[in-house]
Amino acid sequence: MLPPYIRQEVIHAICWTLIHSLWLGILAAMLAGVVIICTRKLPVVVRYKLLATDLVLFVLAVGITFCYQLKQGHDVSTAAGSQMPVAAAVMGEYRSLLDYQPVVNYLNRHAFIIVDIWLICLFIQLSRLMAGLYGIGRIRRNGTKPPGKWNDTLLLLSGQLGLKRRVSLLESASVKIPAAFGFFKPVILVPLGILSNLPAEQVETILLHELAHIKRGDYLTNLLLHITEAVFFFNPGLRWLNALIRREREACCDDMVLSVTVDRTIYVNALVSFREYFTGRTNSPYAVALGKGRNSLLWRVRRMLTHENKTLDIMEKTILSFGLAAVIGVGLISMKPAATFAQVKAAANSDAPPPPPPAPVPSVTVSVPRPQPRLSKDTLPYELRKDSLRKRKAELDAQQANSYASDAMKRLIEEQTLRNKAMLDSLYTLQRDTLQLNADAAKLAEERTKLNEEQTKLAEEHAKMTIDRLQMTSDETSGSSDRRIQMITNTLKDAGLIPDLKDFSFSLNSERLLVNGKPAPAPVFQKLKERYLHSSKDHFNYMRHEGNTQTEISLEND
Repeated sequence: MLPPYIRQEVIHAICWTLIHSLWLGILAAMLAGVVIICTRKLPVVVRYKLLATDLVLFVLAVGITFCYQLKQGHDVSTAAGSQMPVAAAVMGEYRSLLDYQPVVNYLNRHAFIIVDIWLICLFIQLSRLMAGLYGIGRIRRNGTKPPGKWNDTLLLLSGQLGLKRRVSLLESASVKIPAAFGFFKPVILVPLGILSNLPAEQVETILLHELAHIKRGDYLTNLLLHITEAVFFFNPGLRWLNALIRREREACCDDMVLSVTVDRTIYVNALVSFREYFTGRTNSPYAVALGKGRNSLLWRVRRMLTHENKTLDIMEKTILSFGLAAVIGVGLISMKPAATFAQVKAAANSDAPPPPPPAPVPSVTVSVPRPQPRLSKDTLPYELRKDSLRKRKAELDAQQANSYASDAMKRLIEEQTLRNKAMLDSLYTLQRDTLQLNADAAKLAEERTKLNEEQTKLAEEHAKMTIDRLQMTSDETSGSSDRRIQMITNTLKDAGLIPDLKDFSFSLNSERLLVNGKPAPAPVFQKLKERYLHSSKDHFNYMRHEGNTQTEISLEND
């Protein structure tokens, strides 16, 4: 077990390293923003390497900060006891510009609490990471192998990318989108049944994308990104930098797929098909998946079509500009007090003895008396008033400078507030338009469904009518008049117009239909007219009474 004073120095070093990592994360995010803006026309691989270098520099800076803090130590009580006599002479000037000391003392007093909270959150983050890795292993053990033709296809695709490692292909119902994981024994997981439900050429492009992840070693990189996010979970700059790295990683894999694909529209259609099929479903964040989010798919397709990398949006530019202004402002305000405090610290730690007092000068007695200067009564008070006026003027100048700085800060805040309001209004308008478009699309789909149903119904009626006409033509060809009379009789019976089949009569011509001497309803007349009458001269007359029948048929075709 470490001694108490060593343990206290380590706790203070961790606490101040975490605090310094915040502004280091802001600097790393600003550097990433500069990279995004300046590399819009460059290859995406260059942009990805620059962002990865930015992340490495952040980690190195945090490590150096921890070593420096551990070397210097943060025992506030001892440092304050040794420096207080010397610092008392300039502490008034140090606090006049920006008083850090109360904040520093507060953080030093609560360093143990800060580190304890960080350790608890770190344990939770690492537990989630381990649970995710365990879930991936369980999915791999329970996966099923697809048909043998897909394994052969995967070998051919690996050869196109120049991948020498053997990659396994598994199907699982636990995954919703294709994903690749594993470094020494890589595996590609696809949703169950997707290999048979989508066109083979689209599935091959998706497998090429996952093979590109494996060739680049993105699984290990993704794991390192999750570890850094677990350690610095409170750092928004780092999390934004990691999001940029993941975005450019997907773009690199897209370029690798397009380099071996003849028609890029196949790959674009495959991405859209997968997004439409699996909208709203999730996948393990610790595997290297096909890509998540509607916005992510939109800019990827746009980049492949326009050959232009994505730049920063309005929100990202605003946040980075505000962070840069804050860092520069704090640096400029802290510049002069820091130098003064450094001088105080150097004076306190100096081991050189104080300089000896000057030797007394022996007085010389002069025999000739010297005339004494004559001072007026107002000389001394005038000098005192002059010094007082000088000090008062300096105070007024300082107050005026502070007033100017305060007004400038207020104007800056007001301008920033107006920009944020305008940006929020634009976002609101865009969201409202998007909702309206979605509602219109849903309404159009509903109307299209109704139209399809009506077309289907009309097609069925047309097919039935065609069958009846064919049957009628067949009857006419065979000369079966009795059958036509029987069919007309059955139609009238089904319509409820003939209550008794032993005694009834009907007359059908192009002008009317009489059943038992009474006009029949118009729908029944139109139906029989279209089916059995081909000209205005055709007619049917039939009568049955007490077992006797009388039939009269006149058709031009006959």
